[in-house]
Amino acid sequence: MQRRLFLAGGVASVIGVTSSVRLFAVDNPPVSDLKQSELTVGDAAPGGSLSNIQRIRLWEMNLEEDDNVRFYFRLTNTASRQVRIVHCQPWAANSWVRREIFGPFGQVNALDFYKAGWPAPGWRADNDSNAFYCLINNNGRWDVMQPSQGSNDNNTAHMEWENPQQVRFEVRSHDMR
Repeated sequence: MQRRLFLAGGVASVIGVTSSVRLFAVDNPPVSDLKQSELTVGDAAPGGSLSNIQRIRLWEMNLEEDDNVRFYFRLTNTASRQVRIVHCQPWAANSWVRREIFGPFGQVNALDFYKAGWPAPGWRADNDSNAFYCLINNNGRWDVMQPSQGSNDNNTAHMEWENPQQVRFEVRSHDMR
C-alpha cells in the first residue's frame, strides 16, 4: 500500500512540475529586459577566438527562444547617410561575437526586413541574449553611433540613436503560442 501511494505521489509531482514549467514558458514575453550595455565585441576567428575586438556601447535584450516565436526588424533612418545594424550574441568569458550585419541602408521610413534565410513570419531566436548597435558611414569609414533612448513592451524592442542623425530600429515579434 505504501509503495502504491509513493508511486501515485511521484506521478502527481511529475505532472504538477511539467504543467508549471509549461505555463512558465508560455508566460515569457517574446522581448524583455532592453538596456544599454557596454560590451566587448569581436569577430569569430579560427580556433574559437575573437578578432577585431572593440568595447562598444549598445542595446542588449532578451529574445524568447521558442519554435512559435519569430522576429523581424523595422528601421527608420531619417537622413541620407548610410547606416548598418550589427547583431551580436554571447561568445565566451564576458565577450560577444558579431553574428550578422544588416545593410547598408540609406534614408528609409519604417522599412520591415528579415534575417537572411528567414522569410515571414521571421527569424527564430537561437539564443535568448542578443545585442544590437548601429554604424554610420562617415566618408567611407563606418563609425559606431552611441545609443540614446529605448524601451520595450512584451512584443517589441524600440531602440534609437540620435547623433549625428536619428536612427530608429525595432526588433518585432510574431508570437504564435
